[in-house]
Amino acid sequence: MISDVADQPVIKNSAKALVADTKVTLVAYINVLPGFEKEMKEALTTMATASRKETGCEQFVANVRNDSPQMVVIYETYKNDEAFQLHKTSPHAVAFFEFVKGKIVNDKIEGVFLTEVKYPKKL
Repeated sequence: MISDVADQPVIKNSAKALVADTKVTLVAYINVLPGFEKEMKEALTTMATASRKETGCEQFVANVRNDSPQMVVIYETYKNDEAFQLHKTSPHAVAFFEFVKGKIVNDKIEGVFLTEVKYPKKL
């Protein structure tokens, strides 16, 4: 699989155990090779449409940077790690990972995982 983090759980507590009820939020960066922009846009449309239908997917938004049209930025949020793991192994995700081979820089999708800042409740 193309993603460097594809086979690893993403959320752990201090005891190194999975936190099952914690949302998984990530930003994925894809640097598209010149000449593949149109094909990538079509593939991203298919991927986003299918991903948004997944039970545990709360958000899947693909963007292109204004200052660099070959840089795709995807913002994703899943209900929990289980939902994220199911997403990565879904038929549409597997097909997308296969499709991008040879069409992106170094065949690498960079994933940056985020943790929501929790604010105190108002009294």
